[in-house]
Amino acid sequence: MFLTPELDFLGKLEHELMEGNGRWIADFSESFRNVRVKGKAFDMFIRGSTRGRSGYFFSALLSKTMLPAYAASCFVRVVNREKPLSMEELENCLEVIHKYVKDNEAKWSLLLLVFSVKPPEWVKQKVLNLNDNVVGVALVDLQTMETFNDQSFIGKAANRLIPKKWKYRSPEARELPELSPILEGRNLNKLALIFGASLAAFTVLSFIIAGLTTGIFMISRLSLIFNLIVSIFITIAYSRGRYHNRVEVKDREITLKFGRSPPVSFRFADYDLVSLVSTGPGSFAVRMYSSSDHSEYIDIPVSSVKADASIFRWTAMAKSNHGLNRFSTL
Repeated sequence: MFLTPELDFLGKLEHELMEGNGRWIADFSESFRNVRVKGKAFDMFIRGSTRGRSGYFFSALLSKTMLPAYAASCFVRVVNREKPLSMEELENCLEVIHKYVKDNEAKWSLLLLVFSVKPPEWVKQKVLNLNDNVVGVALVDLQTMETFNDQSFIGKAANRLIPKKWKYRSPEARELPELSPILEGRNLNKLALIFGASLAAFTVLSFIIAGLTTGIFMISRLSLIFNLIVSIFITIAYSRGRYHNRVEVKDREITLKFGRSPPVSFRFADYDLVSLVSTGPGSFAVRMYSSSDHSEYIDIPVSSVKADASIFRWTAMAKSNHGLNRFSTL
């Protein structure tokens, strides 16, 4: 697969929305590429909620109990020589987004027009004159990184979402590295928990033994080093095979094996919609929706096998019925 400047910018924008500045306005958790929403094709569609999903204890508790849970979304349309934009199509995009907002009982949405060619003056004026509190509109010129937005709160907020450090290098595409057919990794969070529990248990035990044998409740450096070594060996022995994850990607199927559970295989042909899902800070899964029913899907925790989530997503799209140049219906 080749990465064009437009796709590179969308990748940076996707990161800003799901992991960066976008979190102050909404919790964008799932991203689709090359998708049709109500029959209209968009290059990227990200959806989420105004209620956050993560944070420290008190911020998470406040988010879950006090903040309203409204649906939020962002639609992105790339405009270039191969895909020009007309006034009629722009109006159609806005109409489709309004329908989506109404059908999903959302409060607002954002339409971002990404131009890799010089934007016509009529588009700039159209965007600047809009003032819709339901659907905000913003425009970005990739060659100059100049932005234009409407007068709504959502449109003005788009300036904070656009990657400022991204630079247009050249119109030439560069090839992405291929995904390894076998991916392996361990669940470090659980391993850290086992190590910490083992170390704490041996430290307390050493403290008690020292008090009973010498009458002085203290821990020497030698005992602490010994506890560290024993805890490491216990963690390795206990986790051997238990928290080891493995993903094997073939031409027509994918095999998942997590811990000591038996491997499970899925055919790519049975899925026609692929998305990238944020499962926590810096953690992603690739979601594949069943062709027969989009309410059924599988999540592949790619971060647990140290895979590049974006490359894995494009690979899954290419092997399923949701390809780079095929727009699947959401």
